[in-house]
Amino acid sequence: MKYTAVILFMVLVGVLRGTAQPLTDIRILNEDQKSILLEFTPVVTAENVPGSDGTVYTRFRFSGSQTTFDTAGRVDFSRIVLLLFPSGQYSIQVQGGEFQTRDSVKVLPKPIIKSLKGFGIREIYSEAQARNSLRPFPHRALAEILRVGKTSVGFMGSLLLRPVQLMEDGKVRIYSRLTVRIEFKDALPEGLRPGCFLRGDIPQKAQLAQRSETGLGKISTGVSPFAQGDWYRIDVTETGMYKLDYSFFRKLKITIQDINSVRVFGNGGVMIPENNTDPRPDSLVEIPRLLVRKNSAGTDTSDFLLFYGRGVRGWTYNSLRGDFTHYINPYTENNCYYFTVDQGTGKQMDSVVSPASPLTSKQYFLEKILVEQERANLLHSGRRWVGKEFSGTDNTDTYYLSLPGIMENTSVKYLFNFVRRSATTDNLAIFENSSSIQQQAMWTTSLSDGSLGDGETTPYAEDYSLSAAGNPMPAN
Repeated sequence: MKYTAVILFMVLVGVLRGTAQPLTDIRILNEDQKSILLEFTPVVTAENVPGSDGTVYTRFRFSGSQTTFDTAGRVDFSRIVLLLFPSGQYSIQVQGGEFQTRDSVKVLPKPIIKSLKGFGIREIYSEAQARNSLRPFPHRALAEILRVGKTSVGFMGSLLLRPVQLMEDGKVRIYSRLTVRIEFKDALPEGLRPGCFLRGDIPQKAQLAQRSETGLGKISTGVSPFAQGDWYRIDVTETGMYKLDYSFFRKLKITIQDINSVRVFGNGGVMIPENNTDPRPDSLVEIPRLLVRKNSAGTDTSDFLLFYGRGVRGWTYNSLRGDFTHYINPYTENNCYYFTVDQGTGKQMDSVVSPASPLTSKQYFLEKILVEQERANLLHSGRRWVGKEFSGTDNTDTYYLSLPGIMENTSVKYLFNFVRRSATTDNLAIFENSSSIQQQAMWTTSLSDGSLGDGETTPYAEDYSLSAAGNPMPAN
């Protein structure tokens, strides 16, 4: 975090001194106080990099490009620019682009750093490292916001652009043009625009002082709800509707006159961001609840409340990839909600008028099933937990999944995630009954690396089998 702060400080010092210059590869097509539309036209060049064994690898460069590697050794070529944000609440969308595809490209692997004994360092590129870079590449967004931070001169956001997309089978997609639109929930003060740094148009500090103070997803400020009254806690483990009735309160020996006086507070089950600059609530948020009265004439002991509680596990939809990602809160299995009965009337759910006839009719929906058995922590530290260990003769396991209502002649997509610790090459085989889904060699890596295998097949049974040959391979 200190490193990031220093870099940002250096950038801002240069900007405020008037040294910023308009960019030639990024053009602002349209912008106002609540949105910006950018056109990115990088000139991508390919540079040959010799390996230690004579193999020639390819590094891609463009204006402002940076080369980074993930934990599996896969390379990423990107560019970062600074934007002015009114707050930390925004949406981003890639609206168009033009690209060409190159085949049979040996992209730059993660180098081995060798010390030259007081004469600096040397980067060594080897075939062993290159094998890691040939693993299936995760889909990386063409454009995303890395972080939004509040500084002494306003809210700054880092826009990351990836004009080079690494595909499977040695293919590389190179974009010569991208159009990206970013919209903000709040508006900048009059006279300020999100792309001022891109144009070299430096805002004055007096202008920035007028910015919206709702940023970083801030929910509330001032006195905590806990400052007054009596409070009680409810722990939930699953996402769904929860009922609060008079019987529930009697069991807790809580006396209430009107169940409508119950107010529920919480922040959902998602882990608080580890990056201190990311949006997060600064206090508890009141949860709307549905009041169900059995007697319209007044209060009745059969009245009850319903509220929507979130567990610590769930799914998020990625609109860029068009798929879902499962998340787990690594610190707790329970999500806490708090309620009070002596602080006025609770927040009621909003009403929505339903159409007389359905606007859209669907005969099916996408189901998601997760198997994640967090049995062991291999390092006895950190947040990485794994499931069954495949080792020795215990190298096969079968999982039976119930799929009621599955549509015939439709495909099922499997996603497997493995971690291994081995001095030799292991082999992974995945079957659905006797039908092979995935056959993959798993090269020697450190514990911090991972291997990802996925396959798509038309199912005829409701189970799949995992097997491994070689040294111990923990799987999760």
